[in-house]
Amino acid sequence: MIAMLRREKAYYIATLLSSLICWSPFKVLAYLVPFLVLFLLVWLGGDGRLLKRVVVWAFIWIAAVALYGLINPEFQFVNAFVAFVTWSGLVVVLLIPTHRIGGRKLRDRLERLAWGFLVVESVWGIVQGLYGYTRTRGFDLANGDYVEGTIHPWLEAELAYSNVMFAINIALLLLFLLPAVWRRPTTRHLVMYGLGVVAFVMASVVHAILFLIVAGIFATIFVYTKRLMLSRATAFVATFGFVLFLALVLLPRNLSTARAFALQIIRGESPKAVSIIISLTEMPEEYRYMPFIGLGPGQYASRAGLISTGLYFGGIHNPKRVPLLPNRLTESQSEYLLSLWEWHDSVRYFGSTQKPYFSWLAVYTEWGLLGLFGVVVTMVFLLRSVNRLPWSYDIEKFVLTATIIFIFLLGFQENNWEVPQAWFAGVLFLKSLYVKS
Repeated sequence: MIAMLRREKAYYIATLLSSLICWSPFKVLAYLVPFLVLFLLVWLGGDGRLLKRVVVWAFIWIAAVALYGLINPEFQFVNAFVAFVTWSGLVVVLLIPTHRIGGRKLRDRLERLAWGFLVVESVWGIVQGLYGYTRTRGFDLANGDYVEGTIHPWLEAELAYSNVMFAINIALLLLFLLPAVWRRPTTRHLVMYGLGVVAFVMASVVHAILFLIVAGIFATIFVYTKRLMLSRATAFVATFGFVLFLALVLLPRNLSTARAFALQIIRGESPKAVSIIISLTEMPEEYRYMPFIGLGPGQYASRAGLISTGLYFGGIHNPKRVPLLPNRLTESQSEYLLSLWEWHDSVRYFGSTQKPYFSWLAVYTEWGLLGLFGVVVTMVFLLRSVNRLPWSYDIEKFVLTATIIFIFLLGFQENNWEVPQAWFAGVLFLKSLYVKS
């Protein structure tokens, strides 16, 4: 029992520190959060099993890098090191044993912590949105750029992805707190939760709104196909209907662009669409092994690969060199990706939906079909794990399923899987919902 309490305390401290860092303006520091969590859980929590998993993971990564170095003569090893850092958040979340961090006391403390972050961030995000309204004369279009919370705590918009990270973080807090609201719908909780929903919509990250609604629909089908109770159905419709209603009221023009952007991709009229076509048709002609095992970590479309080019920060036309990195493109990036990247930056209205790089593509181009197969297997494993929870935890099953689908869908928009600041702390909260006591 003492060991279990020790792990709970370590997990709580890890979640608290992760939240403080992920909600802070220090974006570079956020990449170190997964390693901080590992240290705390192993050192404070005494989790030897987690340590063994980390050692195995590091060994597999080193072996894979060595193998790619032999196969790909253009392989840049520094890029692989950057990829080790940027992908660490996703790997660490999967390595942490869920059934060993549980306990009702831990979950109660995490709920109180989550409510605190939700209220502070939502209130400040709404204030930023109202300030943005005075500048844009509306809540639509670019007003969402102002809603960034403490990730960019000033009133003026940063225009550097902070509002997207804000929206994803808020969405995960809302998912985590959903069981508490449904089981204890006090006026205080409903008001605080409503503030979170308003802030989430005001951030105007349309893809996050649509992905969350799709994830909720999928979770309803997955969890309640045979046993959907009227009370649950009413709660789902009320919650997600409120999100959609606010989006329709505040963001009519932003929502109207979603269909146009989707058609743009389907017709092959955007950098993203062309990037997919090239990776499936032209690149395999030069790199015959790529469709099966990819070019290697950090070598093409991942955030790590982009950072290593020296063109990611500051943009192609005003790049900021990154110390200790090669600051050059790989041959594959130079031949296939650079022109699409320049195309994207040359069109003013292009956003993340049109970018020629995103997590799904990064996995395929750098790990091949083997990597995509690994993603699918991991998703199936996670969903099966959620499905094994007792039926009395149906709301938790719904939330966890929606979270898995939501994060999976985020991989289609941008390289979100490599941005731990956007989701790592929220996922730590959500892992505690596996508690069975």
